[in-house]
Amino acid sequence: RKLGLYKPDKTFMCSRSTIEKFSQCPTCFYVEHVIGLKPPPSPGWSLNNAVDELVKNETDRHRELGTTPEILEQYGLKLFHHEKLEEWRTMNKGIRFKDEERNIDFYGLIDDIFINSLGELVIMDTKSISKQKDISESKHLWNNGISYKRQLEIYAWLFQKNGFSVSSTGYLLYYNAIKKTDDFNGVMKFKTSLISLELDTSWIEPCITNMIECLQKPTIPPSNEKCNQCIYWKLMK
Repeated sequence: RKLGLYKPDKTFMCSRSTIEKFSQCPTCFYVEHVIGLKPPPSPGWSLNNAVDELVKNETDRHRELGTTPEILEQYGLKLFHHEKLEEWRTMNKGIRFKDEERNIDFYGLIDDIFINSLGELVIMDTKSISKQKDISESKHLWNNGISYKRQLEIYAWLFQKNGFSVSSTGYLLYYNAIKKTDDFNGVMKFKTSLISLELDTSWIEPCITNMIECLQKPTIPPSNEKCNQCIYWKLMK
């Protein structure tokens, strides 16, 4: 890869997923962002992306009408209105924070932002899946929702760095596709749930310090023993 490589004399563009990559495995992170080897390709998520887009369109219609989605009212939440909302959602833009001292430009693309009764921003991300069981709490999520929690925490940190007051509770807006139905007719139906996650951004600054140290190492750092990609390469030797 040519883009996204770390060069000490240039601004390092660090997305939310870049921090997540380092959190999961320093070896894979280093190989990708220092050596420049692209990770193995993964299948696209066109249906999930379509759901994301439909949800954004729906919530924006509520914004235009000055109404609140029913599921948000149940939790005492409202839609957040801001002139930069579309920018925060747009590829190559997003919510950003430039660390001038370390010359790193952090950014992340959000799905949506709510606001609670205290006037705090509430970070939300849309997820779509198809499971027989209902999804109502974090224990129903893949790996107990650990990576999703980190995702929301990084977004929360970025908004904090931009001077916003952010709630310590974030949400996953889940759309669970219904498989068994007698009237499909080309229309997919979903069960919708809002799952709360308690957020803690205190780990991010130390993580970034460790990430920078990793980028500056002359050799590949030790891998995460549970990293599937590293396990695969070891087995292939």
